[in-house]
Amino acid sequence: MKTLLFAILPLVSLYFILLVEDGRADPYYRKFTTPKQKALILGNSKAGQGIMPSILNNSLKQIYDLKIYNYSFTLFGSPYGPLYLESVKKKLEEGIKGSYFIITVDSWSISGPIENPNNISIFEENKLFLADVKLVDIDPNPFYFASHYNKSFYEILIQKIKPGKTKLHDDGWWETEDYLDSATILSRKNNMVRFYNDYNERHSFSEVRFNYLREIILLLKERGDVFLIRMPLSDEILEIENEAIQEFNKLLDGLASETGVQYKDFNENKTSFFFEDGLHLDTKSSIFFSNDLAKWISDFKSETDYKFN
Repeated sequence: MKTLLFAILPLVSLYFILLVEDGRADPYYRKFTTPKQKALILGNSKAGQGIMPSILNNSLKQIYDLKIYNYSFTLFGSPYGPLYLESVKKKLEEGIKGSYFIITVDSWSISGPIENPNNISIFEENKLFLADVKLVDIDPNPFYFASHYNKSFYEILIQKIKPGKTKLHDDGWWETEDYLDSATILSRKNNMVRFYNDYNERHSFSEVRFNYLREIILLLKERGDVFLIRMPLSDEILEIENEAIQEFNKLLDGLASETGVQYKDFNENKTSFFFEDGLHLDTKSSIFFSNDLAKWISDFKSETDYKFN
């Protein structure tokens, strides 16, 4: 009996610790504990940090009577492929109609290992969380913690008592530390430049990933409007991305035309955004960009309604 008690107590304690995790101890866990969603933002960390669902929900509530959720992850965790497609299917609520979806795309999200960019078996995400998290809407979620939570469980309690400066919000937006000094920003940007130059040397365009992007677009189009976008980047990082896939916009314009969705490159005529590292928007710029995005969607819907009235 005592042995059974000692075996149960740690499990019960762990259960309650997981229940109090509020998005401060881990940047992805809460995405797998929230309910299935009616509308989604997809992409990597640029979208995870740079698009704020709260702004879209407020600005577009007269057009879409539902709330959008940010289901974006990372460069290696959520490029377009079979794992992301299946995870999106799991996160979608059944029977959705009249919704909208934002799909962010860059050269790297449709690239694969250069030795064979179309070989699904060597895609990097196969070793990460989307491969292991079988259920994406249960709280607590043992599938994530079993293999992909690398901190002490006490960190959850510490962050609850003394919160840090970063947080995964209930709507999927990842808030990061702001007000970095100029030396830190420059150092981070230089690191990003080195990282993506190296990434370009090890990856190339993947027709397979591009086809999965098309499949996701068509899946979501059955449920509502799909908006395909390229997020703003600093000039230095944008130049590196353009080297990865030349004529990227021509490629995406063709895909948008083929699938009947809207595409916009927000690097064209972009306003002044502030980047933490050349890649990720800071909070203030995330607000500006989310408002720009909402206005673009609102303007498109207004123009469409005018044509049909």
